[in-house]
Amino acid sequence: MINLARNPYPSAAAMNATAGLFSLASGTPAFVPALAAQPPDWSLAIVYKGTALTGPYDLALDANGTVYQGGSGAASFVGLSAYGLTTPAFATGTGATTRQLAADALGNIWLTADNANLYQFSASAGGTGTAHTGYTAVYEVAVDTHNNVWVADDELTTPSISELANSAGTYTANYTATAPGGFAPVELTIDANQNIWASDYFTNGSLAVVLPNLSAATPLAAPTYTTSGTSITPISATFATSAIKPPGVVIDASGNAWYGITGSNTVTTTGIEEVIPSFTTSVITSIAPQPFITGATLGAKASQMPGIDGAGSVYLPDNQGAGALGIHVYSTVAVTRSLTV
Repeated sequence: MINLARNPYPSAAAMNATAGLFSLASGTPAFVPALAAQPPDWSLAIVYKGTALTGPYDLALDANGTVYQGGSGAASFVGLSAYGLTTPAFATGTGATTRQLAADALGNIWLTADNANLYQFSASAGGTGTAHTGYTAVYEVAVDTHNNVWVADDELTTPSISELANSAGTYTANYTATAPGGFAPVELTIDANQNIWASDYFTNGSLAVVLPNLSAATPLAAPTYTTSGTSITPISATFATSAIKPPGVVIDASGNAWYGITGSNTVTTTGIEEVIPSFTTSVITSIAPQPFITGATLGAKASQMPGIDGAGSVYLPDNQGAGALGIHVYSTVAVTRSLTV
């Protein structure tokens, strides 16, 4: 039964395994409560529960399949493998609040705590990690395919997007992109061409922002963004709607960006806005936001970080609807539907 559960057949018709297992479970007292109907498959959900964290916040997944769960109480996190909690304990020792986690392919876990430091941990050693300084209010961290680390500093006076360049596991400050005035980047998304997309949640920003990879025409080349060490301004464009707060952005298979839009005092419905880039020899030269697609029928106004699946559907969570909390689903192929699940 364990082997069947770990390797479910793709359909109930395949060797009738799903139906057979359901029949076996229905007649076995150990299965309590009894299943009312045959499930579509026998995937297992394992719930981890412990006292190691206060206020679990963000998740990250490393190359070994270990899930790292951040705690908002003291800038700490734990690792969850397929066999349970991993041995090392991770904490900055500062009492700060965990905001975002990211894992690279070199065994490092990166943590932001909305303070002046970016923290680097060894997944195998644990401990308090190494603090990379020189920031003001670090919120988001992301890792590209070359294990370069990108940081969003959401300090409102001089907001920036910057890179720690990886060289054989040694990280050196490299690029700094000065964000447009009034823009506070709190989420970063790196697309398949190593373009860096940013979103802003703390201000009534009305901008889509991207830092284009100038080497995108050569997919295997290391990404470049400008002359090393200089400050640059990303490409930005004004959204079709005003006074909005995009909490996150996802990229579809065509390279178009989808920004989740939450409400404000003047925009009371959540929704999604597509941003279509224009290219010259594979390099983004401009971006054009498309008409705002609303989820008004749900009375929603507090979207969170969106997600996208392989079929091109964008999922936009909402946690402050007028009695209609749930998830809006938008098709990137025919953007005509939204629903709650």
